[in-house]
Amino acid sequence: MQRAMNKLTTEAIRAERTSAGAAEFGRCEDLRLLFGLKRGTAYNLLAEGKIHGVLLRVKGKKSGIRLFDLESVRQFIRSQMQPTPMNIRTRETGSFDPSATLCFHENDKEQFVNNSQ
Repeated sequence: MQRAMNKLTTEAIRAERTSAGAAEFGRCEDLRLLFGLKRGTAYNLLAEGKIHGVLLRVKGKKSGIRLFDLESVRQFIRSQMQPTPMNIRTRETGSFDPSATLCFHENDKEQFVNNSQ
C-alpha cells in the first residue's frame, strides 16, 4: 500500500491584488498601475495641491507610508479632459478625412461633424 505523499513547495507566498472592493487610498505603485503616474509626477501634483495624500508614520519616526487619495487623482485627471476635435478615419475608405471631425461633448457621447458642407 502506497502512502499519499504531500506535495510541498518552496516557492514563496506572494500577496496579490484582489477585486474585493475599490480602494480609497493607494501607494505610488498603485498610481502607476491604475493611472500611469510615476512617483515624481505624483509628488509634484501633491506639492501643487492638485491631488491629496497623507503620510502615515509613528510619532518620533522619520519614515512612514505615503498614501494618495485615489478619488482626488481621478478628479484631477477628469479636470484635465477638454473637448478636442481630432481627425478621424472614414468608415468607407479607412483613410483619414481632414474634413471630418470627431467632437466630444459634456454628455460623453460622440458626434460626427463633417466640415466640408
